[in-house]
Amino acid sequence: MDTKITFSGFATTPYIFLTFSAGSQNTKYLGLAHFNESKTGATVRVTNAGTAGYSTLIDWMAVL
Repeated sequence: MDTKITFSGFATTPYIFLTFSAGSQNTKYLGLAHFNESKTGATVRVTNAGTAGYSTLIDWMAVL
């Protein structure tokens, strides 16, 4: 699943930090990545290598 995030106030592309949780579910088969980074946004991708369905909460932070 891809989600676009947007931000402003950066003159150059910032560093992006991600973390996620899935409540009480085991997340060992989930992956989290970001790509298409720019000074105005990025795309976040959650991957699932298992067969279970997950509801995830993603926290992100962009800093120079």
